[in-house]
Amino acid sequence: MIDDLLTKDFANPVEKKSKVYVTNNSGYPYEKAERFGELVFLTRGYMYYNKIDEVIKKLGNIIDEASEDDYLCLSGNNFICALAFHLWAKEHSICRVLHWDQDAKDYKQYNMAL
Repeated sequence: MIDDLLTKDFANPVEKKSKVYVTNNSGYPYEKAERFGELVFLTRGYMYYNKIDEVIKKLGNIIDEASEDDYLCLSGNNFICALAFHLWAKEHSICRVLHWDQDAKDYKQYNMAL
């Protein structure tokens, strides 16, 4: 324990890297979103509506782990985007949303107080 204290660099603490929760990996290139943090895909591909209860549970479990320093990147199916935002709003007082701007060819950040 003393060795741990001696080897830690208290002058330069390691900052926690934010995560970017992408609502759906729908095949788009997400490299530009990586500058905001580590990508975490909530869903992949097509969503089967007969399995919506499973999707809600999965999304809720993942979003529960998110912090207000993280981002929600809206991508793919509108229903999944709305559901993810709703679940985020239930858990957090702010949502840092990333949305693709087609004209700028980059993500825009929107900070939303909930």
